[in-house]
Amino acid sequence: MFYLLFSLLGAVICSSILLPLYFNAKGKSTILSKQIELFAAQKDEENSVLTKLTPIKDVVDKMQTKIEQLEKDRTTEYTRLTTELGNAKQQTENLRTTTNALATALKSNQTRGQWGEVQLRRIVEAAGMTEHISFDTQVASGANNENRPDMIIHLPEGRTIILDAKAPANHYIEACAISEFASIEELKRKDELLAQNVKAMKIQIDKLSSKSYWEQFNSPDFVIMFVPNEAMLSSALETDTSLLEYAFNKKVALASPVSLFSVLKTVAYTWQQQAISDNAKELGELSVELLKRVSTLAKHSSELANYLEKTVDKYNDFAKSLERNVLTQANKIAEKLELSELSEPKLIHFDKHEFTKQELLSEETA
Repeated sequence: MFYLLFSLLGAVICSSILLPLYFNAKGKSTILSKQIELFAAQKDEENSVLTKLTPIKDVVDKMQTKIEQLEKDRTTEYTRLTTELGNAKQQTENLRTTTNALATALKSNQTRGQWGEVQLRRIVEAAGMTEHISFDTQVASGANNENRPDMIIHLPEGRTIILDAKAPANHYIEACAISEFASIEELKRKDELLAQNVKAMKIQIDKLSSKSYWEQFNSPDFVIMFVPNEAMLSSALETDTSLLEYAFNKKVALASPVSLFSVLKTVAYTWQQQAISDNAKELGELSVELLKRVSTLAKHSSELANYLEKTVDKYNDFAKSLERNVLTQANKIAEKLELSELSEPKLIHFDKHEFTKQELLSEETA
């Protein structure tokens, strides 16, 4: 009996403990099943979304590949650009060194003069001129041969144009070394240097004017002052707008490389036309001389024809006399001797050609 009660009590106790656990587990199982169903539904929805996003994924993959290629190309280009910038920096440094060396050299009057003469020679050669034919350099003139223009350009009929390449440049070169972004004091200094450059050019203009080259050479009454830099002349004209008029009044023409090349090209063209004219004149003289000689030859041929005609007449007279006076008697002798008769001589007929062209009959050309 006690055992039964104990068993019943144990069953009650177990039921009171296990039933809540059972219902709790069952509830959780139901919740878990719902969560599993919800997760499955979400999984299906995610799969559906992923399926829909597949084209977008492909595009994104392609974009990623393209971005990686662009990044690779950018790295390559950046490396190349860095190398190019390094080379450009080195070339700029070399150019700056060379420019400084050139500027230093041009500060010397002798060096600058030689540079101007070299520039002048290059321009005249580019214009198609030849030394000692179209131009000469350093030709002495004056009472004691103290004047030597840098170049003399020869024109047809013995005329010349005088060129001088001794343009001052010290102040201009120093002014060019000052940047446009410099301080106000430096910009003021630059303006002063440009004004001094104009003053130096006027001094050179006065020197050229005083030499009066046009009185020593067969030249127009002016001399060309060659400025071997376009910017130098342009800067001087901007600084002093009356510079051209001042030079003209001194019988000096300022010329830059471009304007001088135009002048020299015109002179070269004039020489070409003169050569054509000279050739045509020479050809005409040769033609007249040839016509005179042909007329003389025609006269001689006419005389020769007259001599030939007289010779033919003399021969025919001889043949007729031979036939009339000699052959008749000879044939009689041959007949007596029973020999063959002699043949009669043939007469020659000569038709003289008479010239009808007046050029061949004119006594003036003969």
